[in-house]
Amino acid sequence: KLSRSVGMLTKLRHYIPHKVLRSVYFAIFSSVLNYGSIVWGQHPNSNIKRLESIQNKAMRIINFAPFNAPTNALYRENKILKFKDNIKLQNLLLVYDDTNKRVPFALQNTFKPLKDKQNYQTRGVTNFKMCLPKINKVTYGEFSIGYQAAKLWNEMVTKFPNEKLNEKSRVYTKDFFINLFLE
Repeated sequence: KLSRSVGMLTKLRHYIPHKVLRSVYFAIFSSVLNYGSIVWGQHPNSNIKRLESIQNKAMRIINFAPFNAPTNALYRENKILKFKDNIKLQNLLLVYDDTNKRVPFALQNTFKPLKDKQNYQTRGVTNFKMCLPKINKVTYGEFSIGYQAAKLWNEMVTKFPNEKLNEKSRVYTKDFFINLFLE
């Protein structure tokens, strides 16, 4: 499906402006690429590498770049996240939504704040870190959504302790992470 979408982008790019082509990219390519990716994209494998190369090809096509041009600047220019960065963004927003009770009832309290576990003040409690679930590496626990999302959230709140991301709006938090990943 993605290769077919790249073919469509190749044909369309000569007839429509760049802004419209970017919108078409999100409609026919990005929607297919990101569908369910938070579930199956946690574990790195050869399929993900192939998807990344197809996404790079699509970025080169949108920008009329040569087939071997570096893509980092193209992603930044178009404000489009790479596949792995998009999975990270979805993980972070899942933790944010859970802590702000914006997920379905069955998924609420998936992530436990460290402050619920400890009665005393530590840097982890003041930065609003999450408890990491116990994992069994044999059964891919390390690549589960719960573990990966909590681990990434803890890295971000440690890296940016003054942001207090859990207290900001969802739009602010999402834009903050998008800008961070685009850099």
